[in-house]
Amino acid sequence: MFENYLTVFEAYRNCGNFDEVFGDTVENKIGANVKLGSVRSCFSVGPGKGQCEIGFIKHCEANISKFLAIEPDYTSAEHLRKS
Repeated sequence: MFENYLTVFEAYRNCGNFDEVFGDTVENKIGANVKLGSVRSCFSVGPGKGQCEIGFIKHCEANISKFLAIEPDYTSAEHLRKS
């Protein structure tokens, strides 16, 4: 694994408009068409520092009581934990 995976991953993510497209999808497609009121927990494998997960959880925020993630990169996991 890279010595600083988070730096390499961030550079990769900044090459395109993934964050914009993902945010629009959650906001306008999923949020408008899927009832998220019953979501109580969230599980993620390899979330990095959690940009996508945090955006999704904001739509379920009042109901989420547990978030469980498996992230092998220590730096990413620490960032996610603090978020």
